[in-house]
Amino acid sequence: MVPEPVLTIPKKRRQFMKEAPDSNAAKKIMLEEFTRNNAMCINCGEFVPMEILHDLSYYSVVTNFKLRRAAEGIRKDTIPPIIKKVYPDLEFEKYKTLKSDLNWLHEKVKVCEDCYLEITTVYHL
Repeated sequence: MVPEPVLTIPKKRRQFMKEAPDSNAAKKIMLEEFTRNNAMCINCGEFVPMEILHDLSYYSVVTNFKLRRAAEGIRKDTIPPIIKKVYPDLEFEKYKTLKSDLNWLHEKVKVCEDCYLEITTVYHL
């Protein structure tokens, strides 16, 4: 059974709520407008316009993390950070099982352009 992803309210959204006008109705309207036009990057937690979010498959995350791990000397029993953010309670043994599950590998997560480029940049060894 695949664990359920966990979503948290990032710091930027909490800050937005503090800076909103005093009236609850105005805060609600501002938050609805902000949420309608923006979405959160699961990797960095930044709110960005929805149009610039990119779908990133777990397959890409796992494959590129394997290359990065080799280049940077990261321990083999490490879960990619973005996977850990989506599934904070995921144990390494369960992760090893999921890596061979094609259905899970083709699931996607939305990330901003900067994170997409950072995660998918292939190291030349």
